[in-house]
Amino acid sequence: MKGLRKALREILPLLPAGARRYLALFAGLSAGLTLFDTASVGLVALLLTPMMSGHPAIIPFVGQVPATQYGWWLLAAAVLMVTRAIISLLLQWQVTRRFATYELKVGSTLFGAYIRAPWTERMKRSSQQLASLSDIGIANLVNGVLFPAVNIPVELVGIVSVLLVLVVAQPVTALATLVYLGAVGAVMYVWLGKKALVAGRVNRDYALRMVALIGEMVAALKEITLRDKAREVGDEIHAVRIHVARSRAHLRFLTAVPKSVTDIALVGGVLVVGGIAWLSSGSSGALSAVAIFGLAGFKVLPGIVRIQNYATLAQANVPYVETIARDIRDAERYIRDAEELGQDPLPVDPKLLRLDAVTFSYPGSAAPAVEDVTVDIPLGTSVALVGPTGSGKSTLVDIVLGLLTPTSGTVTIDDVPLTSVLA
Repeated sequence: MKGLRKALREILPLLPAGARRYLALFAGLSAGLTLFDTASVGLVALLLTPMMSGHPAIIPFVGQVPATQYGWWLLAAAVLMVTRAIISLLLQWQVTRRFATYELKVGSTLFGAYIRAPWTERMKRSSQQLASLSDIGIANLVNGVLFPAVNIPVELVGIVSVLLVLVVAQPVTALATLVYLGAVGAVMYVWLGKKALVAGRVNRDYALRMVALIGEMVAALKEITLRDKAREVGDEIHAVRIHVARSRAHLRFLTAVPKSVTDIALVGGVLVVGGIAWLSSGSSGALSAVAIFGLAGFKVLPGIVRIQNYATLAQANVPYVETIARDIRDAERYIRDAEELGQDPLPVDPKLLRLDAVTFSYPGSAAPAVEDVTVDIPLGTSVALVGPTGSGKSTLVDIVLGLLTPTSGTVTIDDVPLTSVLA
């Protein structure tokens, strides 16, 4: 859960005002609905043992219930279950609409971050990668992290409340069930959580790489065709796609694991709980304990499966949250830095743009794209930059436009630094 908590700290400041209160309200209402399940399970648990022995049942705050009324109380339990399901469905309809507004808000913030980023930062990702992050990445952030994070506490409340009811009805059986199912859940969480986080990072990195390669291929399609490089390009894209496909397959497998594990655990639980009850209470106690465990499994095991699936989904999407939050934080820093740039007006009737010993190197590049350029350009004149591909013509133009800041050297207008008048 550590990665999920960290992701939530990244997400919540990006959401609209009042989002924290709404999420807390949603979690509270959803947790309250689990009381319907708790009440229905409690009724069945309290009636089950007396029904099997033919004795009257004792229901708290009601008193003794004769065998002739068992049917009505079981019907009441069924009504509680159905009512909870209907209200929960309506609540889910409303919250999914609210989450859509959160997706729009974060998407707008992220788009603004990319627009405000310095030119060198924008060039680190292709337009296809930006589109993928702005769409799929945002969807993963909301549906893959925020939604599970809100629902995991609700499922925990449901599991704990059902187990508390069983403690009242059958303390020994409830304790054995708690220890057994808790151990199963803990093993799944520790193993699956780490695997999902690794698979999510691989999926994010290679998916963005594949999107960039396909974009570059489309842009250079004519050259690829003329040079007969289609097979080589296809092989490179295929090599990246292998990692993407394998990571997604791994995530699908991890999502399927909890259901199979809990099915096996249910069978094992019957043997464990039934065996303990047999040793302590004989065959009649074992039969009652197995029935109680089956009832607990009906409500608790699906909750454990959902919690594990939520945790797996969230862990797999944490890498997207890290990337998006980092980009937005960087944009905020860019804005602060931009505000610190000069606010000076341009000189009246400027005459000369001067580049003095200008050198520029792109981040990560060993050789400078432009090196030791000194030139005077009278304003109002036309200048042609001529040279082979890769000689630095476009880079020099970007420096003159103020899109790039020289690594060394200065750019001035009538001896006033260009950075002083950019704002």
